[in-house]
Amino acid sequence: MNKFRQMSVATRIVLMFGLICCFLAANGALIFFSLRTIEGRNDKLQSKMLHEWKISNDIAKNLGLLQSEVFRHVLITDAEGMRVHDRIIRHIRDTNTDKLAEYKQLIDDDPASRWKWNFPCATQAASFARF
Repeated sequence: MNKFRQMSVATRIVLMFGLICCFLAANGALIFFSLRTIEGRNDKLQSKMLHEWKISNDIAKNLGLLQSEVFRHVLITDAEGMRVHDRIIRHIRDTNTDKLAEYKQLIDDDPASRWKWNFPCATQAASFARF
């Protein structure tokens, strides 16, 4: 403290300005790396949401196709045409089953959806609500 008092006013001002610049540079670096971390997490979340959106759109499209194939199956009178539509319907159902299993896995892997199963009171309240 004694050395600080012995310095000239100009030296003190330069020293304080340098300390303020170091403090601001450290805060800027902290904010920069924090924003990079947030951006990385945001990219992961955006990728996951885009994948979920694609799966749900595929399921919706397949349900529409399934409905149209069932209507065509009902309108067909010959046996060969019915077999063809049966194969198409079976393929669409299998595809939807796979997509739903993939979607279920995405939902089960989500940490935000797991918290509600950790509390027994939430599951008890849900079971009492059915009665």
